Amino acid sequence: MTAAGRRQKPFDTLVVMALSRLGRDRNRVGAALDELHEAGVAIWEYQTGQEVKLDTSQDRFVASVGAFADEAYLEKVAKSTSEGLHRKAKHGHFTGQRTYGYTSVQVGEHYERRIDPAESAVVLRVFGLCAAGEGDGRIAEQVNADKIPSPAG
Repeated sequence: MTAAGRRQKPFDTLVVMALSRLGRDRNRVGAALDELHEAGVAIWEYQTGQEVKLDTSQDRFVASVGAFADEAYLEKVAKSTSEGLHRKAKHGHFTGQRTYGYTSVQVGEHYERRIDPAESAVVLRVFGLCAAGEGDGRIAEQVNADKIPSPAG
């Protein structure tokens, strides 16, 4: 997008939900804002209804503080999400990622993994081949030759 703003200027206004949509940290957001501003592209945040100005040092400071606040918020969300997933996994609860050899079963308000008998036979076979010295490529060839479906089906 910033490269497009430098070439032939295909747009003169960019509307974003928030500055955080321009990058995941304040340095990337700042770089994107600088490039777009230098290209003459107006930037608007529709959450606030405000244009992001960079004309004065005060404007740049306000944009920088907004980018910092967005970065801090994203860090907090990532930490909370990670802690929640670790807590669920520690209690044996399913955390959402499909794992071959297991199925998810609802137990009360959460999900737990249970061994899938059909898939567990494939898992045991793969580990056996590995223990026998077969490499990943050979194991994959054998599993594919037997038309065993992938985890995604």
